[in-house]
Amino acid sequence: AGDNINDEAGSGAAISGGNLKITTAGWYLILADRSTKAISIMKPNLYLVGDASNGGWNVGTEADKFTVPTTENGEFISPAFANSKSIRMCALISSIDWWRSEFLVDAGTIVYRGNGGDPKSITATAGQKVYLNFNTNKGEYK
Repeated sequence: AGDNINDEAGSGAAISGGNLKITTAGWYLILADRSTKAISIMKPNLYLVGDASNGGWNVGTEADKFTVPTTENGEFISPAFANSKSIRMCALISSIDWWRSEFLVDAGTIVYRGNGGDPKSITATAGQKVYLNFNTNKGEYK
């Protein structure tokens, strides 16, 4: 790790013995830039996006923001789907396009888009929510 840490989330991050040490327990989104070795620690802001969401294609609307768990094994929970349409979700990272952090739940597993094309189309049911457990990489719609 480099010495350049941008701790936007107040994690108490520091480099210790060449490792990243977090002193304040919680959920964080950590972005590492391989070329500069800079590390950004952000709040894990997850959102519904697109036709099933409340805000449509306006990424980052408060009405589409997931709740963040307060425990180590807790679940991120989405707001209710506004429409029975195709599901899209992402982590909002200001420095990259939203779709580069896109994911969905397919057959109970969280699947990440990565650098590929659009993910498999999964239709939401209006009124349902998605529950995500990143410790197990599992999720469900209910």
